Amino acid sequence: MLALEARAQSRGFTLLTLDAKRGEVAEKLYRKMGWTYVGVIPGYALNADGSGPSETVIFYKNLRRAAELTLGE
Repeated sequence: MLALEARAQSRGFTLLTLDAKRGEVAEKLYRKMGWTYVGVIPGYALNADGSGPSETVIFYKNLRRAAELTLGE
């Protein structure tokens, strides 16, 4: 994930978004990695077995702000 963020930043991207199924490991990982929680879309995600729908959690990361915090600004 860090390599993906670094590659996006090196290509000029400053804002990334992603989503995860509510309650799954990915949601916890994104929170720990400093992604900002935006909200939930109810009934958006299907499970791998086709069941669902489940809630989707939306996150974003401002790469410019993350770089500033890393540099101590």
